[in-house]
Amino acid sequence: MNEWKGKVDEPVTTRGHSHLVPPRPSPVARRGRKTDPAVFTLEPCTFGDNVHRIFVHCNLDRMRRPYQSPASRRVHRYSAAMSSDSQTGASSIRAFTKRTRPAGLVITPGASADRDHATLKAIEDGIPELPVLRLTLATTSVSNAVKKIAAAGAEFAAELGVAPKKLAYGGRSFGGRSCSVAVAEGLPATALVLLSYPLHPPGKSEKLRTEHFADISVPTLFVSGQKDPFGKPDEFAEHVPAIPAATTVEWVAGNHSPKGTDEIVELVRTYLGY
Repeated sequence: MNEWKGKVDEPVTTRGHSHLVPPRPSPVARRGRKTDPAVFTLEPCTFGDNVHRIFVHCNLDRMRRPYQSPASRRVHRYSAAMSSDSQTGASSIRAFTKRTRPAGLVITPGASADRDHATLKAIEDGIPELPVLRLTLATTSVSNAVKKIAAAGAEFAAELGVAPKKLAYGGRSFGGRSCSVAVAEGLPATALVLLSYPLHPPGKSEKLRTEHFADISVPTLFVSGQKDPFGKPDEFAEHVPAIPAATTVEWVAGNHSPKGTDEIVELVRTYLGY
């Protein structure tokens, strides 16, 4: 079947004959609203021996939309799933299969917490088939944290008997930020899981912590509270596309310390393919 892009009631010429074939108007058009040009399909039909006409059908599912960059489409794809019905969106965020999923997860806490943070423990307990290393950073220096993360990851990979690149890294707030910097600087990894990522300090949106985003080359999951002062949904939509790899952004109820731990665990579990 051929395709022709045109407007409603535009003449269609075939075999030297011009036929004005108005397609069936859409419900929007029937209500008198202005519609954008649509994509039509042409079906050649034969009546008699030498009579040929074109029937034009409007395909409403292929209406032309404003251009979006591939990175922008990635973010908006998952933004569409950010509804209150998390069960509907959960299955759509799976980024790995059983064959490609990470062999282990190194997860780190925020600057003022340690490895026993409730969310970190919930992830380890909620995904029992995934080996998890909960790591205390005990520093507020990103560079020092990166060194600890890299050393712990290498040891963990050796313990599991897997290649370092088979591990996923992530954490809450400062811990997740430090893991993302480590991966951007070359730490081998399969994925990043960034919980309550501190896009900027509260009230200081000009002080972005995104300068390394362009160097992140692994699939990345962001999970944040809808009212997190460290980054609002529109700010994530603006800055996350700087990451060239596939990104998934999910929102849960709450602020920088969301209370929906079970929902967060389910998002992480589904995303990593477990």
